[in-house]
Amino acid sequence: MQLKRNDENNNIQDSLENSPAMGYYDDMGGSGSDPSIGQPGGPYGSSMGQPGFPQGVQAGPAQAGQPGNGMGGAGMYDTGAPRKKGINPLVIIIPVLIIAIIIFVSQFRRVFGKSKYIAPTVTETTYSSEYFGVKADIGTGWDTSFVQMDTESEIRQLNAGNIVNEFRAQRNTTLEAFSIDVEQMPYNVKETGTDTAKMLESFKEEYERTLTSRGYSIDKIQQDKLQIAGKTCDGYVITCTFNGMTISMLQYFIFKGNYAMMITTSSTSEGKARLMYTNYFSEY
Repeated sequence: MQLKRNDENNNIQDSLENSPAMGYYDDMGGSGSDPSIGQPGGPYGSSMGQPGFPQGVQAGPAQAGQPGNGMGGAGMYDTGAPRKKGINPLVIIIPVLIIAIIIFVSQFRRVFGKSKYIAPTVTETTYSSEYFGVKADIGTGWDTSFVQMDTESEIRQLNAGNIVNEFRAQRNTTLEAFSIDVEQMPYNVKETGTDTAKMLESFKEEYERTLTSRGYSIDKIQQDKLQIAGKTCDGYVITCTFNGMTISMLQYFIFKGNYAMMITTSSTSEGKARLMYTNYFSEY
């Protein structure tokens, strides 16, 4: 009888040691063998068909972007807090493009747009240009030639590519003469930062051909600068022969917007031709 009881007790002990409860007890740190690495663990591992935790890894709440712990129905990955959406590149690119287009159009208009020209006021002895800021008062004793045009009529002439003579005067007793002409330019010389001295140098050969075609024999042509009505102007000093007479011509340019004023004086010497600017021209 005693042997039978011992056998029954041994069977009960074996059953308890091999029961699922003892496996759970072992997993929770109780007595019994530890589950091997990569082998099923306790009931939360083996009974649900998921692998147990490797040795040295603690089970805990699932973190965002990390595998869950297999408990509950949260899924393999828990995203945690909502992700922040990135900035759409178009939000930055489109405003930059709009600003660039506005700047380009504005600069294009300043360079190639037409200024609002104002025709001068002219009498037999005076010339006044509000647009260029220049006026001339020659006094009496001159033979003058001019056509007083209204602004719209003159602009039509300029738009057609014509050089418009706004005022001309000569005095035969002293062999002095001067003229004022205006021409429309294809662009705004000042806005483009054009070096007017270099520009005139490139025109010099064409200028010589023009004078030669009118019967002048060019002896000398060189660039020069002169203060006219408070403005520093680039131009030419020309010595030439016409009908056997030596003549000095001085021509200077005033640029504003897309228009150019050309003032030309001539006399029997360079000194007399230059003195006409000092005696007759002033700021508007």
